[in-house]
Amino acid sequence: MTNAAGPSVVATYRVGSTQFVSAALVNFFMPLNFFMLVPITVLLAADRYGASLTLGGFAAGALLIGAVAVRPFVGILLRGRPLRGAVLAATTITSAGTATCLLPIDVLTFSALRFLSGAAFAVATTATLVIAVSAMPTGRRGSATGLFGLSNSLAAAVGPALGLFVARKLGYDAVLLIVTACGLLGTLAALAIPRRPIVDEAPVDRGRGVRRFVEPRVFGLCAVIALVGFAYAGLFGFMDAATRDRGLAAWAPWFFIAYSTMVILARPLTGRAVDRRDVRTVMLPAIAVLALGVGTTGLAETGATLMVAGMLCGLGMGPCSACPQCWRWRTRLRGACH
Repeated sequence: MTNAAGPSVVATYRVGSTQFVSAALVNFFMPLNFFMLVPITVLLAADRYGASLTLGGFAAGALLIGAVAVRPFVGILLRGRPLRGAVLAATTITSAGTATCLLPIDVLTFSALRFLSGAAFAVATTATLVIAVSAMPTGRRGSATGLFGLSNSLAAAVGPALGLFVARKLGYDAVLLIVTACGLLGTLAALAIPRRPIVDEAPVDRGRGVRRFVEPRVFGLCAVIALVGFAYAGLFGFMDAATRDRGLAAWAPWFFIAYSTMVILARPLTGRAVDRRDVRTVMLPAIAVLALGVGTTGLAETGATLMVAGMLCGLGMGPCSACPQCWRWRTRLRGACH
């Protein structure tokens, strides 16, 4: 019996490992595509499409609006459907949309394409989270979520710095080419996900009407995530323009490097802490640190202060982004808030 069961266990382990790594790669390249353009979109729209700063801000917001608008429906739309196919579709749409931005288009078309990319980003990140974490043992899902989320956090940290470096050295077209390549790499990683991934789908009674899309038990958590995300988006969306006004443009990429360093250090530890303690015990101090970092960024007049602000933001944002995902898996609320 041991020998008969052995190959099945080994095969399951291999499939689980493959889908975890493949999903993590998608979860790196898709956010990298997303976040490389976030801090430069305002000036990119002004430089390449002749838009005003107001329209440039609209173009930058379209990406985030697309991601937010689709989020409430992703869990319902993906339930019972092949997740691998959804990820492939999302990565393909993102690659095609970004490549189209290289053509002679206007700012409204650019904004529409960024909206589609944001929607595809929401679908891909939700599906890959389910694919990756479902393959892990229940008792290790907090740690697994922390490690998996590290790929997203790393992209969110490295992407803005890389986008700023490339834009200033090679121009905005070079950024769009690299972002398109990231989308294609995400598609290749999605192809490596097993055709029938291990997905632990527990039956959940979602109710009818609005309750199919809204889970009352997560209202408080969603409000916290929304406020944290608002601070994060405002900080990153106008970092390039703000640092140029203060004469700190050369320090902007280093802000994101400091941020990424702290996220890398904080994210794995967050998963372990959530496995052992209550989520609120970890998240509340992280929110306070993030608020301190955002405030310091707004007051920064020197490069050193901006670096400290980046470290504080990373130290706070790492746990803030990981805790809600860990809590979701511990409470078995699929699709809520994600």
